[in-house]
Amino acid sequence: MHIVNRLLVEFIGTFIFLGAIMATLKDGAIAALEVGLALAAVIFFGGKISGGHFNPAVSIMMLLRKQPDYGGAECVGYIIAQILGGICAYYFITRSLAVKSRKRK
Repeated sequence: MHIVNRLLVEFIGTFIFLGAIMATLKDGAIAALEVGLALAAVIFFGGKISGGHFNPAVSIMMLLRKQPDYGGAECVGYIIAQILGGICAYYFITRSLAVKSRKRK
C-alpha cells in the first residue's frame, strides 16, 4: 500500500479515536465503552491499510520490533500524521462543543 494512503488512514483514525475520547469526557471521566468501540472501528476499517497504530507509542514499538516495510521514515510520518490528527480532533471537538453550548443559551 502506498505511504500516502497509510498516512491518511493514520490521520483519520487518530482524528476519530481522539475525537471520541474528547467528546465523551464528562466531569473528567471517559466513557470507556464509546472509546473502545471507536478504537475497534478505526482498527477494523484502517488496520489492513496502515497497521492500525493510531498512537505514537505503538508506532515507536513497531519500529523497535523491526516490522517489515516499516522503517524510521515511515515511523516519523506516522507520528506526524497522528499528531496532526489529534490536533485537528481537538479543534473540531472544542469548536463544535462551543457552537453547541451557544445554541443552548
